[in-house]
Amino acid sequence: MKPHKDASGPQTGWHNLIRGRRLPFKLGVIATLAIAIGANIAVLGNLGVLFGPVVPGATHYRLLEPYLQPMALKSLSPSQAGIPRPVYDALAAALKGRADVAFYEPDWGSFIIHGGQPHYMPYLITTASLTKVLGVHAIAGRMLNSGDSLAGSPPVIVIAARLAKSEFSSAEAAVGKVLTFNGKDRTIVGVLPASLSFPTGIHTPAEAWVPIPPESSALIGTLQFIDQYALVHTLVPLSQAALKVSLADAYRQSLARYKSDEQHFLNSIDTRMRVATLAEREFGPVLTRLKVLEIAAVLLL
Repeated sequence: MKPHKDASGPQTGWHNLIRGRRLPFKLGVIATLAIAIGANIAVLGNLGVLFGPVVPGATHYRLLEPYLQPMALKSLSPSQAGIPRPVYDALAAALKGRADVAFYEPDWGSFIIHGGQPHYMPYLITTASLTKVLGVHAIAGRMLNSGDSLAGSPPVIVIAARLAKSEFSSAEAAVGKVLTFNGKDRTIVGVLPASLSFPTGIHTPAEAWVPIPPESSALIGTLQFIDQYALVHTLVPLSQAALKVSLADAYRQSLARYKSDEQHFLNSIDTRMRVATLAEREFGPVLTRLKVLEIAAVLLL
């Protein structure tokens, strides 16, 4: 007599494996497969964050953020710790020819008045070099230039495309108009591209850029470590370790520009030189969660 065949047809090895197991095993296999698929997606997401474009013309791995971290404030994250203006000036001079360097300070307490109504918005006080570092161009008018930061220069502003459209109907119509910005009239000289979202991550994207004022003697002695940032776009291979060395040299050079009592204070605290990629600063929590997911998948598999 021929052996009886199952009416359901031929069975696969996978079916036989699952068929003879209990429900917890089946659920475990399904969960492991789901996590494995999720881990693969996470890996692809990591690659996109680390090596994809962050803004037009620049990539994460070439955008570095050097900053100082007094160990008394070691709880500060890269998104909180910054770099004083004198240190930035020395670092920019040292990196000339090897990298484009920009300095900026976000502000969320600004307001503009147009049409009689005040509008609160975030903005950046920045060097004109941020344009080159990020590789962006104005969609109407021009971006900031170095002359805008000189003493006696007319007050100007570059605004976001969204703001130009909401206040003036178009980017082209906005150029040349005057906004009352924090109580001071500024002429709109350009409009930022709509694709630009900077700063990103935990910081709200800026709605406007204004030129950084000339450095005065009053600013030189400011012991400012947070909310002032440097952004470095490397032009030649430049490791984080090499940039950290340049930062340490710039810090030592800048000490001479501080008052004697401030020099004593700076020498008495343990200040570490740090360098983070823009991906680490902007997407650090996301990257951490993706890594945890990958590790979990590996352990279960």
